[in-house]
Amino acid sequence: MTAVAGDYNPTEHVLQRLQDGGYRTQRAPGGWTAQCPAHDDRNPSMSLGTGKDGRALIHCHAGCSIVDILNALELPTGAIFTDWDPYKTNSGTITSLRAWRQAKAKAPKQPSPYRREKTDHWDYHDAQGVHVARVVRYQLVDPDTGEIVGKTFTQHAWDAEHDRQQPNLGGIDVPLYRLPQVRDGITAGHLVMVCEGERDADTATAAGYIGNTAAMGAGSWRPHHTEQLAGAALVVVMADDDDPGRAHAATVAASLTSAGIKATIRLPAQGCKDLTAHIDAGHALGDLRAWEPELDDTTNPDLGPEPDAAAEPDDERTSWWPRDIAATINGEHTEPPPEHLRRGDGHALSYVGRVNGIIGESESGKTWIALLAVRQALQHGQRVLYLDFEDSAAGVIGRLILMGCSARSMATLTYVAPDESLHDAARGDLFEIIETSAPDLVVVDGFNAAMTLLGLEVNSNSDATAFSQQLLKPLASTGAAVLYVDHVPKSKEARGKGGIGAQAKRAMTTGCAILAEVIEQPGKGRIGKLRLTVDKDRPGLVREVASEGNHAGIVVIDGTDPGKVTVTIEAPDLRPADERGAFRPTGRMQDVSMLLEQLPDGASKAQIEANVPGRRDITRAAVDALVSEGYATIGPGARNAIVVKSVAPYRQDGVTEWKP
Repeated sequence: MTAVAGDYNPTEHVLQRLQDGGYRTQRAPGGWTAQCPAHDDRNPSMSLGTGKDGRALIHCHAGCSIVDILNALELPTGAIFTDWDPYKTNSGTITSLRAWRQAKAKAPKQPSPYRREKTDHWDYHDAQGVHVARVVRYQLVDPDTGEIVGKTFTQHAWDAEHDRQQPNLGGIDVPLYRLPQVRDGITAGHLVMVCEGERDADTATAAGYIGNTAAMGAGSWRPHHTEQLAGAALVVVMADDDDPGRAHAATVAASLTSAGIKATIRLPAQGCKDLTAHIDAGHALGDLRAWEPELDDTTNPDLGPEPDAAAEPDDERTSWWPRDIAATINGEHTEPPPEHLRRGDGHALSYVGRVNGIIGESESGKTWIALLAVRQALQHGQRVLYLDFEDSAAGVIGRLILMGCSARSMATLTYVAPDESLHDAARGDLFEIIETSAPDLVVVDGFNAAMTLLGLEVNSNSDATAFSQQLLKPLASTGAAVLYVDHVPKSKEARGKGGIGAQAKRAMTTGCAILAEVIEQPGKGRIGKLRLTVDKDRPGLVREVASEGNHAGIVVIDGTDPGKVTVTIEAPDLRPADERGAFRPTGRMQDVSMLLEQLPDGASKAQIEANVPGRRDITRAAVDALVSEGYATIGPGARNAIVVKSVAPYRQDGVTEWKP
């Protein structure tokens, strides 16, 4: 389609420039559609046709001017007319230009119907870390209604000398997004994930991969991008779940394979358009789907276990399609009951296939409770994976030996003490451990320490969600009961629901979270007691065996016998109040509890009787009931006074949201 002097076709010439520049073009009624070169046009929005006078008709539906489009193609304005000569400078008759401009002037210029508002930008760097380009995202807003009606992108070369962006790319080859990190990751043997856009690349990075993309998304892959991934052991190409996304992924994978780079393609879960939607919907990386049925998924163990193929709908329906609930209606599929961390009465407090928690203050005996669950599982021949982020093998195994575990019973215990982030090689080790050991119980000892080790911020909700996606949810998806150990603030006034940090930590608890509060401090040569309160119970089966829906039991840690520690959980009295025999003034118990919650140093019995209205004998009975049931403790205070202190809030209706 080379232009010849004297026989110039402006439409064909513009089309050739578009194709030479790598812009996607496609036949359309009356001409062509193409990616507009004047903005980051991921879905072709430019029309190209021929007028009655042979002039090239160019229109960008996103609002770019003809001058901007021609500048991006390095063409003068006269190039759209038939009398322009590509072999001469300043060609094109003045008459044609004037006629065109006058014709344009007759019709008033129509402003873009939408207002652009910048929402984000992403910076691109070369292999040496020099800032070379920027991609800017705008949302399109209807100025009359304020409604967001779409989005658009622009690309700009970066002027490093003056630290500012240029009007356009100026013909530079934009490198891969996050190229310096990509090259470092390849050198370190990490897994690389190519996504369709910058947002998904950031999501992949947060999930533990070396996420990257080519600017302009689908259809933008160039040979220099393939060259920049040279040396990668394996590249996962993450496809958007639409026709352009799959076509783009196939192009990228083919380019990598032809260069000798091993590549595999993944799609998000059914009903999710891309990787970010996949993660936001609560899916794990192991839920990603292989796009080609013949793809050998064993080449990529780092993605975790693939979902059961039989569970995929035969007709490729989305998750919005009705589920088959016949088996559930017939009672064949029911929620599994709690099976781990059993009390003396046989009732358990932790669910299989779910994330459970033990939370409490520092040195409140939380780890002893988790180790009780471990000992019980080992004694029944079950397999346990212990992920220790706070202690040591000597500390954990030493405690289990004190609790009576023999070397033979610990043969099914796998102990891991990570001291590095969950990079790709580490993730491969973890999933290999899970596959080979098939644990029934997984203990994550040190929630906050684990998040910090993975480079995540404890107080960040997004980081807490990332931690769940990277570690907790994949562990629970194996069918094991996952039991984490977490801290609460020392100050009760600063304490809310769940452990220290982001509230998303509590949201990711899909089983039962138990709050452990000290009644009597455990220690060597003494008997400690901890009150267990249900902090969260999504399935609700633990609350059924808790007194008044929240008191789950009393942990007794007996360290009085040298060389031996006995840990048991005493069940609460589950009988109705009128069947318990002893007088139990629940209304007065609530009044006393609310008073004590405002007095962190406690109060004497005389002070309590003086400040709680009503008969003193009933107030004394209320204090005795609170102490016997673990809601309060009695002991020496300042100046050898005997004081009563609050351990846990008591409420007559079992709801303890009240704060002083």
